[in-house]
Amino acid sequence: MYKETPITSASFEKNIKALRTAERYNYSVASGIPPYNDYSLDSVDSFEPKLESYPHIFPNWVNRSVFEFFNKADSENMANSSIKYIPYTDIVYALKVIPERNITMLPVKTLFSQNNRLVVKQDPTFIVVDDTGEELINASWIDKIAILQNQTYELHSQENVNISQMNFSNATIVKISYQDIYGRPMDSRLSFIDQDVILDDKLNIVVARYCCRNFIS
Repeated sequence: MYKETPITSASFEKNIKALRTAERYNYSVASGIPPYNDYSLDSVDSFEPKLESYPHIFPNWVNRSVFEFFNKADSENMANSSIKYIPYTDIVYALKVIPERNITMLPVKTLFSQNNRLVVKQDPTFIVVDDTGEELINASWIDKIAILQNQTYELHSQENVNISQMNFSNATIVKISYQDIYGRPMDSRLSFIDQDVILDDKLNIVVARYCCRNFIS
């Protein structure tokens, strides 16, 4: 059941395929950004993590392989720590699938207003509703939005977003949330990632939104 709607086995299997597609996808293709950021090298992006820089490596986006790298690295380093200096570790990787819906992605724009000659930027908001008007996504934190156009991803950044309304039939949404905290007080790595992925009826990823916040203390 999804709320009060029965879900057939075929639809359930399609949702599992959508989930696996979103988890296994290499988001570098859509975002143009490698998965790892090496803070020890002045924030250099890389496709493979350098273990000698651990724990000062951050994710730029997350999928199953990125999660598994940090989950394994954090666990192993915690296990190898001395009893006196056992680090704190907390990792969360959560996914939610919203099954086949007719959805509308409302226009996304970066707006500027002028007040006493001071230009103020208003953060764009990414909103998706279904055909009943139910709000499925409402996100005002946007780093990148990738949209599939003519088999190529068109990339938009928060600084200058101008996307027209788009409609998708029988689309599936996968929401991915990631939180990773590792270290000791005043020496911790903190990562928070929020992604929304829209797949069309053929399970092609047609829209992907990213928001990544990395910190070190």
